[in-house]
Amino acid sequence: HGWYQENSAQWSHSAGSLRPNVRGLFDVHGNMMEWCHDRNGAFGEEPLVIDPLNSDIGLDRVLRGGRWGSVAAGCRSAYRSAYAPANRNADSGLRLALSPSIESPEAEGVAEPVGGGTEGVAEQRPELP
Repeated sequence: HGWYQENSAQWSHSAGSLRPNVRGLFDVHGNMMEWCHDRNGAFGEEPLVIDPLNSDIGLDRVLRGGRWGSVAAGCRSAYRSAYAPANRNADSGLRLALSPSIESPEAEGVAEPVGGGTEGVAEQRPELP
């Protein structure tokens, strides 16, 4: 579910106005390109790294997810583009995330997320189209 070239009227829409994906996240595909912390660069041939930051050089940062002006095939989380961090336009934004934590009794100083990660799931928003 997402806003793209054919259904967006060529403008962004309020976050969460369509159904979430199967993991309960809203607006992952389309609507706004999402700024990421990753620097733009080619992926290397090193082993799989969880949450890599890519290149250590250059200033451009990665944007992901497609936007309201993209064709449907370009609205996917694997789609990436890059711009200088100073770039400002009507089709890119940020995804703010907060994971409240509690300390685990088994591991001193290790925080565990609170809740089951069900924030925003479709069952909580039955009025959505």
